[in-house]
Amino acid sequence: MNTYVEELYLRASALVTENKMDEALALYHEVLNYDPTYGKAHNDLGWIYITKMRDYSKAEYHFNLALKYSPELPFVYLHLGRLYTDKRAYNKALDVLNKGLLVPGADAASLYSHMAFVYECKYDYVKAMHFLKLAKREVGNLDYLKWIKEDRKRVKMKMSMLDKARVLLAR
Repeated sequence: MNTYVEELYLRASALVTENKMDEALALYHEVLNYDPTYGKAHNDLGWIYITKMRDYSKAEYHFNLALKYSPELPFVYLHLGRLYTDKRAYNKALDVLNKGLLVPGADAASLYSHMAFVYECKYDYVKAMHFLKLAKREVGNLDYLKWIKEDRKRVKMKMSMLDKARVLLAR
């Protein structure tokens, strides 16, 4: 790894934490000028484009390049899964989230939780509850556990009586 490129990347990341997005974007692009295969820079650009600029096409482009060049980065799968969910491309979201579960260091609780949200968006509340149960098993943060409980309450409120019976039988 080129230490100059790594230094540029770290400076760009610091600028993001300082909320200096225009400067960060310029540095991330400079990183990619030196090394177009630098997956972390592609991921961070994707994150900026989706969260700060709402530019889904640029975000998707960079997330896919991050996966191509650095498939070992666990957080890219969740970012791309969220992007596909926002675009209502639910099957693509589920596919990428499932692949993320296979990556060492992946946050399984977050991946399962987001899969539950995708199924909720698809009105499949039984599967949503199943994935919230899996997320609950994986969670290591008390605050996140509270969010999962709130998600379960919300999904239960949406469920029909038949769906609730199916969940009870699945226990």
